[in-house]
Parts: sequence; C-alpha cells; structure tokens
Amino acid sequence: MKKALLMAVAMFLPISIFLFLKFFGKNEFVVEPLFQQNDSTSVLLCNKPITYPYKIAIQQLDTLLENNKATLTALSFSDDEDRLKDFAERVQEKFTKSEISLYQVKSDSLIPNRTSKFEIIRLDKARIEEVKSCVFLLSGLNNLVLVDREGNIRGQYQLGNLDEEDRLLVETTIILKKY
Repeated sequence: MKKALLMAVAMFLPISIFLFLKFFGKNEFVVEPLFQQNDSTSVLLCNKPITYPYKIAIQQLDTLLENNKATLTALSFSDDEDRLKDFAERVQEKFTKSEISLYQVKSDSLIPNRTSKFEIIRLDKARIEEVKSCVFLLSGLNNLVLVDREGNIRGQYQLGNLDEEDRLLVETTIILKKY
C-alpha cells in the first residue's frame, strides 16, 4: 500500500507542478534599458548634468544616424575591421535591416575600401571619445552600444568577445519580441 501511495505522489507531483506553471507562470525574459534608476537623480558627467532615467536626446541620435528607421541601432567604436565584418554577417543572418541597423564610428582619417556591412559615421577623434563616454556612457572594454528608437541604451558590449556578441544577439531577439 505504501509503495502505491508513494508511486502516486511521485507521478502526481511533477504533473501538478507542470500544470500549475503552464497556467499561472510566465516564462519570458525581459531586457530592461540601462541607466533607468527609479529616482530622478542627477549626476555630473563630462561637465554636464545627466538625469536618470537616462535617454539619449533624439537630436544627438539624429545627427549621427540621419535616416535610420530600424527598431534597434548598434553603434561600434571598434577599429577591428575583421571582427566588424564577422559580427555584421552574424547579425544580418539573424535580423533584417528594419529590425537592427549597424554603424561604425570612425575618425575623419582615410577609411580603406571595406567589405563590412556597417554604415560609417565620421567624427574627429576628440568628438568620438566625447560621444563614446558622454553620450553613450561606454566605459572599460565596452565598444559597442545597442540603442532603441526611443533613445534608451539597451546594452553595452565588447566587440571581439564572442560571449558578449552572443549576448547581444540573444538580447536583440528578446527586445524585438516586445516591439
């Protein structure tokens, strides 16, 4: 009798947990925008106040991205052309141009003939550092930023690190499900 009762519980318990989670559980991931602290604090960065929740002013994006209509925009501050090409191919295998657009921010120096699928944004070197740290708030080894069309920074990544690139692809998929 004890074996039958134990067997019934052993079968009923996983089935009941599965059914409970099926009807009442939510199995989804959310990628929250960065720099969205709940309070309206203000900090001084790059000699200007930055107020949280932080959004990139649309004028700043418009001057950089002129006619961009994509849902998400990835901007790279890397000079590694081979890595950019490989990453662009991975992105374009998975997403359309209306879902994500790719830009590389480079200095005004001569740009060699290239096969990368990144659009080029030309700025002088001082302006690149200012945009990188003061507008997109990149620090450390991060050299790639993902921005949505509302001006929220959705992620910061290190181009050249395969795990970081994979994280960007996964997070892009999750974000695009919400749009």
